[in-house]
This record gives sequence, structure tokens and C-alpha cells, in this order.
Amino acid sequence: MKNVLIYGVYDFDNLGDDYMVAVIDEYLKSKKINPIYINNSTINNYFNLAIKREFELPFNKKYKNKIIKLFEIMKWYFHKNNIKNIDSLIFMGGGYTSESFGTRNLLNLLLLCKKFKSKKIFFTGQTVGPVYKRLNMYLIKKIYKSGSAIFVRETKSQKFLASLGIKSKLVGDDAFLTNYCVKRDKAKDYIVYNYKDFKTYENYKKEYFKILLRFAKEKKMKVLVIPFRSSKGADEYKCNYELYTFLKSNGINTEFVVEKSINNFQEILSNSKIVIGTAYHSIVLGLIFNNKVFSYYNGKYYKQKIEGILDWFNLSKTNCEPMNNILSSYNKMCSSIEQLDIKSNEKIVKNIHTNVTKTWDYIIKCIIENK
Repeated sequence: MKNVLIYGVYDFDNLGDDYMVAVIDEYLKSKKINPIYINNSTINNYFNLAIKREFELPFNKKYKNKIIKLFEIMKWYFHKNNIKNIDSLIFMGGGYTSESFGTRNLLNLLLLCKKFKSKKIFFTGQTVGPVYKRLNMYLIKKIYKSGSAIFVRETKSQKFLASLGIKSKLVGDDAFLTNYCVKRDKAKDYIVYNYKDFKTYENYKKEYFKILLRFAKEKKMKVLVIPFRSSKGADEYKCNYELYTFLKSNGINTEFVVEKSINNFQEILSNSKIVIGTAYHSIVLGLIFNNKVFSYYNGKYYKQKIEGILDWFNLSKTNCEPMNNILSSYNKMCSSIEQLDIKSNEKIVKNIHTNVTKTWDYIIKCIIENK
């Protein structure tokens, strides 16, 4: 059985990334591939996934002495035994080569790629950028040059990589690997709300809460507020709970949902009808489970990701808006949600699912045949 190391931003209590890990892990095991995961210094998985965390990265650890840290990193880099049983490295879906994660993060990723230069390296479901600094562009080019194959989830990333002389294939988000089956129970039609915890979003919180309240009153449907962080101490948990109490105090039939079971979470989205959120994967998962969606975003990074997923459905000009347009775009949100064609979307979801599945099948074949 082949052993594959999966790199990603999982185990940080983020519903979207931990959901991707769950479907990737299930798929690889079904194909007789043994996935191995990085043992982060703090493991906090949204779904409490029992995945195989064995691989240690020295730059995930904290050292009081910088000289010791440098020594440990170099020792790890030159020691061959800690990768001898791993057949391939896969960078799963994510936007961790964005400039917002910092130059040090890019240096760490490049070091990891150099460590695995004798192995096959694959990149799936990537968002690359936005990037403006020349040094970061250079590092990103070096990182992706190490890949045997690169798959992106939206067109801006593909164009940016092309500008660096790197070929990639437009495939879609890894979450579409979901073995989905939408079973609707009309007695359980829900609206799902989500709100990010970023400080820049705080400026628009009152306006956002007001339009969600107005929408819920007009639709007269039960509302589920789903935070993308499950820890009660997390800011995102707190701000979503604040949204829940605000809606409830204003007479809305609402429930605050932190679902730890993947199957139960999928059932919830299968029975929801509308998703309005600011988290990227709230929109991705809403589309996968045939919901009508609308998103508000802030900043170029989230603009690229959210418009990128909506582009697949020809919805990027109609079903998202920047946060500073919240109050003026209410009518647009309502009409866009009303006019969204679920049947047409369902066909697109199946096409993306096929693309992503074929991508992972190709990667698995390359690993097994050592091509």
C-alpha cells in the first residue's frame, strides 16, 4: 500500500479545510492509499477526525533559541529516513500561497518541496495569490515548479501561474470530491447563515445582521446559524452566536448549530434551501448540496476565492457583493437568490465532481505506477 503525505491547513478548527480532509481521506482509503497527515503543534479538528497524524515539521514547533530552531530544521532537511516510507506529497486544496500568509510561510513550503524533491509532488484545488512582492512571486514559482501536476480551483490562479511560466489545470475545489446525494425533506427547509470573524468584517456587523433579520422575516423559514469554528473561545464562534441571539431576540425561529458528524452536517445542508455567508466554503458547500447562495466578502483574497467558485456557475456578477455594499445591495441579493436555477446548478456540480474525482484518480494512478 502506498503512503501519501497530505499537506493542508487542517486541524485548525476550520470547518471548510477539515471537511476537505474528511472527503479526501475517505476517497484515498477507498482506493487502497494510506494517507498520512502532519502532526501540528495544536490539533483542533472541527469534526474530531481520526486521521493518521505521523509526520513532524520542525517549523511547526516553537523554540526559545533561534539557533536551535535553525539547527533542528537543517537536521530535518538533510536526514533522509523521515521520508523514506512516504511515496508522494500532496498539497491539498487551499490558498496558503497567498501573500497574506507571509514570506516565512512560503519559505517553509519551499523547504518542504525541496525535502521531497526525489518524490512525486502534486497540488490540488489551489488558490494562488493575490501576490505583489517580487520575492514572494519568486518563491511561489519555485514551489510550484517542484510539482508533477498542478490543479487550481479558479481562473485567476491559473492565469497568475501562467504569468510565471507554470502550467496548471482548472479543476475545482477539493470539497467537490464529496460523494453527494441530496435528499430533501420539505418539512425541513432551512436558511443557513454564516459570518466570518475578521476584524475588517466587524465594521459591517450591524448592517449584516439587519439584512439577515429582514430576509428571515420575509422568507418565514427556520434559520440555522453555523459557525466555521467550533471552539467556544474562538472569535468566529462568538460572533455567530451573537448573530443567533440577535435573530432569536427578534422573533426568528433559529438554531445555533455546531455539528461534529460529517454525515449529519451533510444532511443539514441537504435539507437547507438557501445559504448566505461570508466564509468561502459556506458557498462551496451550499452549491454542492444544491442550495441557492449569496455571499458578501471583504478584501482581494476573498474576492478572488468567492468570485472564483461562483464563476463556475456564471454567478460571480449576481450572487456576491463586497461588504461595503451590504445595505444598498439587499434587493440584488433577494432577486439573485430568487432567480437562481437549482437544476442548472446541479448539472454543473456533477461536472465539477467528475473533474475533481478524475484528478484524484490520475494522481493515485501516478503514485501507484510511480510515473
